[in-house]
Amino acid sequence: MARKSKLKGQEELDRAVGMFSEAKSQHSTFVERVESRYTSWRGVLEANSKAASWTSKLHPPYVQHIIETSLASLIDDTLRYKIRPRHTLANPETVTQLRKGAEAHQIIFDWQTREDKLAEIQRPFILQNAIAGVSIAKTYWTTKEQRRRQLVNVEVPVLNPATEEPIYDPFTGKMVTLPQMQEKTKVTTIYDGPTTEVVDVRDFFWHEAATSLETSDYLIHRTWMTWEQIEDAFGNDAFGENRGGWTLEQVKKRIGDKDENGDSFTEELGGRESSLFNMDRTKNRLEVLEVWDRRKNRVITVLNRTALLAARDFPFWHEKPPFTACVTQPDLFMIPGISVVEKIKDLQSALWTTMNQRIDNLNLVNNAIFWFRPDIEDIDEYTFEPGARWPVEDPTQIQAWAPNPMPAEVSLGAEQLFKGDLQNLAGGFPFSSGADSGNVDQTTATGASLVTGLAQRSVNLAKARIRIAFSDIGDQRLVLNQQFLREPMLVPVLGVDDEEVLHEIWPEILAGDYSITQEVTSDAATKQEEQASEQAKLQMAMALAPVVAQLSQAGAAKMINMDAYVEDFLHAFGIEDTDRYFVSPQTAAGAAPPGPGGGGGGGAPAPPGSEGPGGTTAPAATDSTAPANQVSQSPAVLMQRALAARGGANNQ
Repeated sequence: MARKSKLKGQEELDRAVGMFSEAKSQHSTFVERVESRYTSWRGVLEANSKAASWTSKLHPPYVQHIIETSLASLIDDTLRYKIRPRHTLANPETVTQLRKGAEAHQIIFDWQTREDKLAEIQRPFILQNAIAGVSIAKTYWTTKEQRRRQLVNVEVPVLNPATEEPIYDPFTGKMVTLPQMQEKTKVTTIYDGPTTEVVDVRDFFWHEAATSLETSDYLIHRTWMTWEQIEDAFGNDAFGENRGGWTLEQVKKRIGDKDENGDSFTEELGGRESSLFNMDRTKNRLEVLEVWDRRKNRVITVLNRTALLAARDFPFWHEKPPFTACVTQPDLFMIPGISVVEKIKDLQSALWTTMNQRIDNLNLVNNAIFWFRPDIEDIDEYTFEPGARWPVEDPTQIQAWAPNPMPAEVSLGAEQLFKGDLQNLAGGFPFSSGADSGNVDQTTATGASLVTGLAQRSVNLAKARIRIAFSDIGDQRLVLNQQFLREPMLVPVLGVDDEEVLHEIWPEILAGDYSITQEVTSDAATKQEEQASEQAKLQMAMALAPVVAQLSQAGAAKMINMDAYVEDFLHAFGIEDTDRYFVSPQTAAGAAPPGPGGGGGGGAPAPPGSEGPGGTTAPAATDSTAPANQVSQSPAVLMQRALAARGGANNQ
């Protein structure tokens, strides 16, 4: 065999392929477990032996229902980050600059989260973790363009019908033209910023001795691309010296012409696409390996394990691979955690077996088996129907065999136990589906409260791990903004009077060190309590405002910031753009009602002790124990407020 010529970067290519070969052996075992859990989640019944055609083969996806129920508690309706400057001992000017930078980052983050639809990756990200035990997300910079068509006014020359040549004005010598609408296509950039995608764990490799992504010597992301995609991403000036890879001609010479069928290593994959859907996820695709070598801080891109597409240093300012792992139930000293499907798949199989046996027994009871003596001829002439008459010499010649119905009744209790155990192991709410585990009486309020509390704690622990993962994603997106934003940008924000305001963000203001956390979204019960608490705070502030205003005029108290109370109240209802609920002072002054002299009957309230339109208020009515007092200490008023805070009898 002819020896391959030594090309630049051959050592890095061999090193990257060696890492992939090393990781592939242990990764194949992991993928087999993932595929088995996926079939359980889909409710696929795997036949161990050939069963009779009359037997029941029902396989409802109980596991899928349980996981979907848990996803409803783990996925937030909105995904929002809170950005703050890190604590520093810098001078006041630097601190002020960092605060302005945090505000600018917040504006950009909110806009990018909406435009990039970051909240939509929650479901596949969390679902893959529930099935595989680990989920991976990749964050990088992207530019999205679209072809937009529009009509433009174009001056078209007028032609001479005889000669078909342009006509010129005899006085000016200019060409005679007429306006005409024409359709033109323009490529427009619709988004230029960080993006995050969910990585298929079957195409993600790590060192087998690693206990986390940070301790892995290398991380490998495998993708499948067409030749056109490869040429767009690495072709022309992107090849060669620009990225440290080979030229396009060298790549084609090494791997050969793969334009039509490709070389996708399908025999190594198999998987659910081919067995369940008769599909090939690598059809007409080439294998592209992106190897992130932590030892040398190099990222090497390999095509079909034979050609070098690119080799360069880590491209991002955070100087680490752009991957984030999410494990809601970590295992000891391993990257993959404990899958939800892994814990309950055997119980689902046992439930299917018991349920189908019960249905088979029911079929035998409802469709009786008959015994008959062999000397009876033409047994098929005896019609099996209600009211049928069979002439036989001896009634014992034909008898119906009646199976014992007790196993079917016993099976119902066993199935209920299986369903309860399924919910308990998954950390769900057994009483919500009518299941009974036999350990807690879930039909009582105490039992339901106990199970709900334990399930809620399990959900909160899982959500805490998910928030950590999304906070890591936010850190990477923040650094990408600092690295790639090089020109001022205008970001729309809803401001005062519900008007859209364009904020101009300069790249230099984004510099600095910031902390980013995902804002917690409460569940329904906790959210109602939070809303009731903020409403009570707002009502108390409104009641104290007139008294505090009088005391502040005398210098005996500070004014109450009602805007803060209103903003907290709106935040409790999930409203972030609170500025649109306020009006500017000019608008408020223009909408104020006329005073007492304007005939409107409004105006500011009369000061204490003065006579209003209705006469003088009796001193007893404003006593501290009088119900009419706004800060009354009357027992009746206190009781009314206590009952109002509880929500009344109808809300119990």
